[in-house]
Amino acid sequence: MRRARIESGLSQEAVGEALGLSVTGYGHYERARQPFTVEQLFRLSSVLGRPVTWFLGIDTGLSEEDAEVLHLWRQIETPAVRDTTLRLLRIQVESDRSLRNER
Repeated sequence: MRRARIESGLSQEAVGEALGLSVTGYGHYERARQPFTVEQLFRLSSVLGRPVTWFLGIDTGLSEEDAEVLHLWRQIETPAVRDTTLRLLRIQVESDRSLRNER
């Protein structure tokens, strides 16, 4: 959990505040002295940009990058934004194929 927080560039205070906890309170969770509630785990997942399975140590068979992409995708709720994101991704994939075929 600490690694995810550091990689996100967030302080213990910032994460604690997002979860409604004091710095000391969040520190207890980060050091596994206190278990997270399910609600806190889902909020933590959102704050740190990691899927819940990452915090639970569940192997989904996805690389960290793939899991992050899926996690971020699921956070997009607006249909127009999802459509645009998917269109851009298709364009990027086609560009990548073209570049590889030129080699």
